[in-house]
Amino acid sequence: MSVVAVRSVQSAAQHLRAGDLVAYPTETSYGLGADPTTKKAVEKVFSIKGRAKAKPLSLIAASFADAERYVRFSPKALTIAKKYWPGPLTLILPAKSKRTAGRLGSRDGSLAIRVSSGKQATTIAALAGGVITATSANISSGKDSYTERAVVEAFAPLDETIFFLESGTLPRVLPSTIVRVLDTTCTVLRQGSVRILSSLL
Repeated sequence: MSVVAVRSVQSAAQHLRAGDLVAYPTETSYGLGADPTTKKAVEKVFSIKGRAKAKPLSLIAASFADAERYVRFSPKALTIAKKYWPGPLTLILPAKSKRTAGRLGSRDGSLAIRVSSGKQATTIAALAGGVITATSANISSGKDSYTERAVVEAFAPLDETIFFLESGTLPRVLPSTIVRVLDTTCTVLRQGSVRILSSLL
């Protein structure tokens, strides 16, 4: 239907709590937010992006305490999180709720989560309940969106209203680094903005 601008993080959070989708700035690119506890909202994300259900959605948490509500930290995961959060590092960790993990597309009971260093992203997450989805604001397999125009062009033709916290042109940086941590084993799945010290892997 349309891409509708919102003028404040408070308005963005209100829309998320109402089950709407919101495009918002992060420290890497524009992300697409939904309430991860609302099945219908999560389904909208998969639908409008054309994203395969087998490709799980990631999350942004407002704080470490909020992340702890959703995932379990091994001592190694805790060390890495304490060093690199807030920041563009996504950790894949065991979910505390298999139901939540399954809703987000995970088949192995894990969740991908980070505490963003983007102030607007974490503020929206805090106001919306602590955690929001953090998939890129684009159609699946499309380029990341760094400009307002890119977000509008991606979603305007679709039969769904997307609310958009406009923040101008974002710096073109690498996406978040993704690391899977299982007990004492760490695997870098995507090398992005953060380089993990080899001593921590």
